[in-house]
Amino acid sequence: MNSQLTYHPAQWEKIVATIVALFIVGLISFLVIRDKPFSDSSFPIFIRILLSLACAILGAVIPGFLSIDLQANGLLIRAGGALALFVITYFFTPQTVFPLDERKNKAEKAKQLITSEIIFNIKNLDTRLGFAEHSLSLDNTDNVKDRFDETRKKVAPAIESVAKENYGKLMSQQQAASLRATFNSYPLRTDLESSLVQVLVDGNVSHDRINAFYKDLREAQHQSEAMLETIGDIALASSGNKDTVAYQKRKIIFAKNMLKNRSQSAYLSGWIVLKNLEAPSSQLNDTIIVLQYLKPNRILSNSEITQLINESIVEAEQLLVERKYLVAEAKRITESALTAMADLEEKLKIQPTDTWNQVTGKAKTLRQLGRITDAVAVFSRYGEMFSDKDPSAKQYAKTAQLFTTQIADLKLDGGIYIYEISKNSIAEKAGFKIGDIIIDYNGKITNEMDDLITALKNSPKDEMVRITFLRIDDNGAWIQVPSAIFWQVPKNSFFGVLKP
Repeated sequence: MNSQLTYHPAQWEKIVATIVALFIVGLISFLVIRDKPFSDSSFPIFIRILLSLACAILGAVIPGFLSIDLQANGLLIRAGGALALFVITYFFTPQTVFPLDERKNKAEKAKQLITSEIIFNIKNLDTRLGFAEHSLSLDNTDNVKDRFDETRKKVAPAIESVAKENYGKLMSQQQAASLRATFNSYPLRTDLESSLVQVLVDGNVSHDRINAFYKDLREAQHQSEAMLETIGDIALASSGNKDTVAYQKRKIIFAKNMLKNRSQSAYLSGWIVLKNLEAPSSQLNDTIIVLQYLKPNRILSNSEITQLINESIVEAEQLLVERKYLVAEAKRITESALTAMADLEEKLKIQPTDTWNQVTGKAKTLRQLGRITDAVAVFSRYGEMFSDKDPSAKQYAKTAQLFTTQIADLKLDGGIYIYEISKNSIAEKAGFKIGDIIIDYNGKITNEMDDLITALKNSPKDEMVRITFLRIDDNGAWIQVPSAIFWQVPKNSFFGVLKP
């Protein structure tokens, strides 16, 4: 018993204790300073076991310094201390020393989520590109327009010229609305970038390539919106001018090509990330095999990706040059339109030598352009210029002015003014008066004199016809006189003298 109280550790115990203590301190210091995850997920477990064994050895040796010998009771105490230190070290090591497993798990989960997000966005890029390609294809024809034309000619033949332009506007508006609805159904998700990148930062994983992918994805999204705006602008500015129509087609093709280029760039950026994340080949094959517009739809090598990226950059530079040409073309068309407007303005000026039909033609043109005040002024000039030779000129001018100011409320584009009524004509007997305006002859709208002449020619003889006309009431407002029924007779004996 006395020998146990006077026990002193052997030299080897001192050496082992010193070496193990230094090892433990060194290993913990290394882990804390390094503060990075290991590429091999089994390595942290090995280090944890190694550290726990070192602590267990230290726990078996340290009791020697407390006068516990190597006899039966002493060995039991030493073994218990070693086991206790091993368990405590292995299972209760602070996470500040071993953050490796948790960070590794977070990084792996982030990689899986990023892989899924990239695949999702690539599929939607391809789908959106396909819808744009089909919707904006210049070769894409359907029989809707033909059926529309047939119906329009039957229902409202008098508005044929206006309907053609309105049909183009309607189709462009429907294109834009349909594409926007499709794009909304296949969104590009860019909102998860910051959260995913933060997880990678926490796991000490590089995120530069992921940032590059989301940058390209946002550019594809921006170009989608730019294309929709282009279609919408064209719908609002639909024109029958050949140069303008050609420019609008080029602008749509350019917008489509820009979308394709930006989508292809995002696709290639996504490929780089997927390869860097070591996404499973089976998952990649399932993704790319369904792609129809993003090319190539197969697994790419690093050299192929680099080559395709360079080609995409070159194409983007060419598109920027084309954009400059489009800007210049838009400026030229605008200048041409301004010149044409200036020429028209000059032609619409009233000259002292103008005939009565030239003056009325200029007034009607101003009215069609929406310049109501100017049109009213020209009709007033008509009364001044021709009243000496034509006693009814002032009445015509007054009637035309009133008709012009109310034409929008009447929802008309024109009419035929009754300038004179022959004596004993059917028109006189039917109650027509000078100043009445014919707006419909036997179901045919009569905006111009040619409309009335055509209606007269096409109306079967010896059959009854309906004529609708406007008349000024006592309060100076236009009233629509109920349709009158007459027998079809030759034009000259029916009315008398008409003016558009």
